[in-house]
Amino acid sequence: MNLARALLSFGCLAGCATLGGTRQVVSIDSPVRGAVVQDDDGRPLGTTPFFARIKRTRTLELQWTRPDRHGDHKQEFGVRCRYRWKESLLPNTATASVTVLVPPVFLAWLGTAVVTDLVSGAAWQCPDGILLPDDAAASLPAPATPACRIVAIAPPKHEDEGIARQIAAAWWAASPKAACDRRTDLGETEKVLRRQGVTAEKGLVFDRYRRAHLNELGLRTGATHLAVLDVAPVDDHIVGAAVIRDMHTLKASPPLPVNLDLGIGRQPWYRRAASWIGRNVQLLPDSVGYAPTQREYQFMPTAGNDYVQDRASPSWVPAVLTNFTLLSVDHPGPYQPWDATLRFGPRVLLGYAVRELDYGKANSTVHKASLRLLELGGLFGATGTVHTPLGAGSAFLGLGAAGAWHWRDGRYIDARVPVVGGAGAAWTAFVSENVFLRIDLTAYNSSTPVLAGPGYELKQWATGTVALGWYVPEWRSVVRSWF
Repeated sequence: MNLARALLSFGCLAGCATLGGTRQVVSIDSPVRGAVVQDDDGRPLGTTPFFARIKRTRTLELQWTRPDRHGDHKQEFGVRCRYRWKESLLPNTATASVTVLVPPVFLAWLGTAVVTDLVSGAAWQCPDGILLPDDAAASLPAPATPACRIVAIAPPKHEDEGIARQIAAAWWAASPKAACDRRTDLGETEKVLRRQGVTAEKGLVFDRYRRAHLNELGLRTGATHLAVLDVAPVDDHIVGAAVIRDMHTLKASPPLPVNLDLGIGRQPWYRRAASWIGRNVQLLPDSVGYAPTQREYQFMPTAGNDYVQDRASPSWVPAVLTNFTLLSVDHPGPYQPWDATLRFGPRVLLGYAVRELDYGKANSTVHKASLRLLELGGLFGATGTVHTPLGAGSAFLGLGAAGAWHWRDGRYIDARVPVVGGAGAAWTAFVSENVFLRIDLTAYNSSTPVLAGPGYELKQWATGTVALGWYVPEWRSVVRSWF
């Protein structure tokens, strides 16, 4: 049994070690476009320029062929990749630190995770943009006609996502372009950017936009160019400028003036208030996490007793129910390495526990009670977050109600739903675009006993959570669309 548990544990940590991903999306281009590129096994990757999802490795070997006046010009090219300690060594150390009090286990955990990353390729970061060398390119004539463009339009900054979409569509219809130019689907583009933390609320600032995210956008939408609109409403008009940028070379065209008349006008006060609520009040959590939670109950003696001793008892309830939680997190995409935000949102409580109590008076008979508790409730409050290059630290303060259903020695006692306040702190780090690791410590206090029995009561408890979650930005977008 112990051997099986050990193998399972090491299997889990080996899987956790590769959360940063064993593949990445890169841009591959050449001085004269049209080169056919293959990997080291001879499998075709694409024709330059293109985006490709490649397997991470220490050295990326490429072969490419381009026809010229002397026949096919062939060349091999090797790309050195770097060790990404922030995305591999640092997360592995953080996850292994849960066993830091047992040094042999800590070293075994960390060593296995690091070796797994090295073998699987997850430890390496290849250049996001790869330009193939071509000594013969200078002697080739420039193409007679410019290539067709596929343009992805980033949502222009506007407090209303629907209006931002109208602005993008109207600008494309009015902008000068070649006959063969086309744009990507606005909805699909928004979906990809939203998962990267880019929304109409903040707009897209290209200087803060990661190249890895740009490559992902190009791969998923097929875009070759990105249009960023810097616009603002003036009376009934939308004015500003648009910059179209080659997604492979990152070269930008001269800014194009934007002057649109959408007939929108100023929004009434109630519409602006609803938009503010949609931007700042998070009515539903936007992430779901599997969060093993350690609860510390603070039972107090009553009815003349002077002590209560509490200990956990094994529970038959599946861990997925006992440890399930909903979390709200801020994606780092829209923020600078150092930034601060304030959000309003919920904290959902769901837990099941079996406890064994000993209570009584000193130097007297010991009373025993076998308890079962079912907790269900929620708090609503403010979460302040400070974003850093290594993760986000946040503090939560909220108020709500949390019910507790109480059984003693197999007999149902009662249910109480008191007012509950909560305060806590958390640290969240994204290990991939959507997967995050979160450590959360929160203390709760009820206005009246949330659980009461003969000789004991419960008004205070605390939770410690280590959550592995998946960021689901579409949830929040759906809620905001109600406004």
